[in-house]
Amino acid sequence: MELGTEAFVLKYDENEKSIVGYEDMGSVLDISDKTDIEIIGKKAFLGCKSLKKVFLPGSIKSLSDWSFSKCNNLKSVKIDLPVESGLFGRGVFEGCEHLKEISFKDAHKDLSVLLAANVNRLPNEHLLRSDDLGQQGWYEKWDIALMALLNTDDAEGSINTLVCGEEDISTDGIGSVDGEMPGETDDFVKRAAKNKCFLCFLRLMHDSFLKDDKRTLFENYIKARAFGNPKDFAWVTLKEDCEGEVDYYKLYLSIVKPSKDDIKGMVADLSATQVQAKAFLINEAAGNTGESSALDDLML
Repeated sequence: MELGTEAFVLKYDENEKSIVGYEDMGSVLDISDKTDIEIIGKKAFLGCKSLKKVFLPGSIKSLSDWSFSKCNNLKSVKIDLPVESGLFGRGVFEGCEHLKEISFKDAHKDLSVLLAANVNRLPNEHLLRSDDLGQQGWYEKWDIALMALLNTDDAEGSINTLVCGEEDISTDGIGSVDGEMPGETDDFVKRAAKNKCFLCFLRLMHDSFLKDDKRTLFENYIKARAFGNPKDFAWVTLKEDCEGEVDYYKLYLSIVKPSKDDIKGMVADLSATQVQAKAFLINEAAGNTGESSALDDLML
């Protein structure tokens, strides 16, 4: 049997009340009004490159194994029911590298964002499938997982990547041997370091049930990698990964408390397109000193 939506033609098993595949496809899968659907079948949308947003009905009982795996443009999944543990199968969002929220009806935004981070930033299938999803214990386990990641060496994963053949990595950083590309190890380390900083930012921004000792730890991690440090990965993460969102810059300033000279350096280091971030930093510096003309020149 086939079900039609605005953007998809879906293959539907009426007996199982399950979506088992699709034919025509689009960027938005909205089946929130199709309350007979209870299951998204195994690999039903595997590799659907066009898919960006998903809206699921309150009747849904299971997202089966790999049902949305490799949908690498998927950004948002909204489920019209209260927080439900045991909903997700194995690898359900595996490879969805741009996923930013997995939200439930009336659930706190913090859960939506942190849950999505378990797919691509802090891969941990146990947290995605945990039986205390959204409860205090779940957040505490999320923090433990982040702490464990912070304690790993930034280059630790590069050997596994090399062995698995996922990308060319230069093991010495200087030569090209057997297909190695120079500099790839440094690129890997930078990505790993930025990811850790981003997760610290993310947790501090979405701080439900965050205990004071963990808050201090994550803030200190950012301070140690702030602008002006030899390894300023927190600053690099802010300007490259936080998409100019002013709230992240506010958080950064509240943690680091940079000097006026540091702020001037930060403004100069931003690209010409990062207008909002530049304006915010300039206003902050002007507010602290009562002077803005010298900083205004950096906007030009």
